[in-house]
Amino acid sequence: GWVTAVAVTQTDRFKAASANDPVIDNALSAAIAYRGARTGNFWLHAGFAGALPGDADARLPNPDPSRVNTPILLRFGLAEQKPFPSQFYVSGVPYFAYLHARCRPVEMILHPEEGHGVMDGETWREYVERDLRWFDYWIKREGESPLKPWRCDS
Repeated sequence: GWVTAVAVTQTDRFKAASANDPVIDNALSAAIAYRGARTGNFWLHAGFAGALPGDADARLPNPDPSRVNTPILLRFGLAEQKPFPSQFYVSGVPYFAYLHARCRPVEMILHPEEGHGVMDGETWREYVERDLRWFDYWIKREGESPLKPWRCDS
């Protein structure tokens, strides 16, 4: 997910993209994911690199939504370790809101019962079918627009 979210900020070569649980803000994701596991948490090192004594890892870049022109479908699972929200969703909401407010083609799928990845077979089937409709529309120009209608005054 993170690679896709970054890739569409670097080039306009893609006709469409789909990102599953992308981490958009590494520091925010690290703060939510920390849960006391400093040495075993990848996002802690990716987001807070250099912020804690002894950390020498380089920070991962955050995707810049102002550079996105590619239609992007975002998928987030909301179920995480309670009482914490999904680190992916929390960091992805501002990215989605920025793109949506600027009338960029973006859609967000939320799976309340799923976490990082889709485990339920029926939910997975529906997600894949939606992904395929997204790419059929933006790449092949087949089918109806997958975007929910909204007013765009830009």
